[in-house]
Amino acid sequence: MQSRTRFLLLSLSLLAAIPFQASAQTEDGPFYSRQHLQTYWQNVNSNSATEISLNAYIIFTKTGFGPAQRVMYFSCMDGLIRQRCNQVQGPFFPQWELTDFLNNGPGGGNIVAYLDGTRILNGFGPLFGTYYYRTCTGDTSPFGYGQLKYFTLQSANTIYGPIAGQACLPSL
Repeated sequence: MQSRTRFLLLSLSLLAAIPFQASAQTEDGPFYSRQHLQTYWQNVNSNSATEISLNAYIIFTKTGFGPAQRVMYFSCMDGLIRQRCNQVQGPFFPQWELTDFLNNGPGGGNIVAYLDGTRILNGFGPLFGTYYYRTCTGDTSPFGYGQLKYFTLQSANTIYGPIAGQACLPSL
């Protein structure tokens, strides 16, 4: 009887250690791979047109009614796929997510930020940091919304020192 109990306890502990796809997966992620993301959207029951992109490259489309539901995902620095990576390097889309992120961080409201050479935040300057972002582009929307784009950090100088930028993300 003791060996049976041990076997059951061992089995339960092994089951707890095996990673399972979350049954309550949300649209926000995280997803573990491109295939995981595609499978999620293939199983979404909707009659609307759908456009899903990863790093600004289209990975899933579905025709349907009304304006397309468009969702952009990114490969974050931690290796997971999400809509929002929540890191200063980005990526960000749309532009208001970039400015909101910077305004809500340390020294928020006091930093200077540029996007493709145009000043987008007018803080007090170098003391609180100067951030330089660039626009990255990918595929063109099959639904007529133009070229997909997002923003990543090129470089930054802060009171804590420089922050390394990030290259535009590759197609996966």
